[in-house]
Amino acid sequence: MNFKGPEDLLLKWKELCQSQYSLKNLQGPTIGLELEFFLLDQNDLPVGLSKSQEYFSQLRKYHADLKQTVNYEEEILAEKKCISRVKLPTSDVAWTSVSYEYPPHFLELSLSYHGSLNKLHEELQNTLGFLQECAKGLNLKLGLCPILDKRQIAAIERIDNKAQKELRASRIRMINEGPHKGEEHWADFPSFLAATHIHVAGHRWWENEKFVENLYRLEPHLMLEANGMTFKERWNHYQKVFYNFPLLGFPHVKNWSMKWWFEQLFNLSYQTQKSSIATIHNLNKLRDLQVIRPRAIGTIEFRSDSAQSTPEKVMHLAALRFGQYLVAEENFDHTLPSLPNYEKSETLWHEQMNSNCILKPELKEDIFALIHKKLSERGNGDEKFLKMHKAGKTS
Repeated sequence: MNFKGPEDLLLKWKELCQSQYSLKNLQGPTIGLELEFFLLDQNDLPVGLSKSQEYFSQLRKYHADLKQTVNYEEEILAEKKCISRVKLPTSDVAWTSVSYEYPPHFLELSLSYHGSLNKLHEELQNTLGFLQECAKGLNLKLGLCPILDKRQIAAIERIDNKAQKELRASRIRMINEGPHKGEEHWADFPSFLAATHIHVAGHRWWENEKFVENLYRLEPHLMLEANGMTFKERWNHYQKVFYNFPLLGFPHVKNWSMKWWFEQLFNLSYQTQKSSIATIHNLNKLRDLQVIRPRAIGTIEFRSDSAQSTPEKVMHLAALRFGQYLVAEENFDHTLPSLPNYEKSETLWHEQMNSNCILKPELKEDIFALIHKKLSERGNGDEKFLKMHKAGKTS
């Protein structure tokens, strides 16, 4: 392939990053999150389309401005015009909302960005309280858990969902082209595995490639502390389906760089669209399945974590990832000289996935101490949400 195209597009991509960053006016660092959850009935079983639509309608009733609060999708959910997203009254910011992640039972809460963890915590508590109150009024429950059990999975309603049918068919094709041919059940994981995504904004990450690499070098020492065995369950499914994606999990490359990352996006665009013509718009929409994902609007998205069951656990995770972000700006030759390089860190990440690795407790202790220090230096009391202490122990 002629890579003059990617070189030219890379310059335009950097220009897009700068323009999007300026457009959003992100005064950073700020932090937001996405929390996936299941909508359940009184028997703890996933609801069908009619019940989830009732729930969206209930959320909508409490909003003062009904004109700009709802998104609809047609001919996707049972070929009906259905509510797919509702802006919430718990914030004045447009992106605080609930939407379908995997209709009809699987939803996602998106919270707006805040300059401190205290403000994020306040909005999280208010919003979850509001969501639970609306669910209770319909005899429903919020399933705040990383994975559904076998009984719940068996009860998932198989509706005429055009978009999800097409996505499932594409996942099955990938499975049957790889080492797990015939194991089509792996394709169903998006319907029963939930995540928490932490977003940190307000940083020109593309101006310092070491920053993203540093985030990855810290990752093996934090991944299981935040998630336990649910991390392995989640990413095992991803690896079974998307085994040949270079941008999956902890990317396999000697050193992470923007140029390498962009070339992978370009190649993925070529493979999926069957065209050598790639556009910035198309590249920005591609599925980037890295556990740490840089985005063109000046944000870093932490994607490795499972859904959390309580606000306290969500905030602990937010503090952990926020601290990781702050620490990654350091020169590790001075602050963490024993931290393995990127290549070795990738090996450690995969060894933990296979339960073949025990990390040095002294290094973990140093990382946690540095995270606590960075959070404390902000002067907002952010460190109080970090429940992790020496050698990975929790308080």
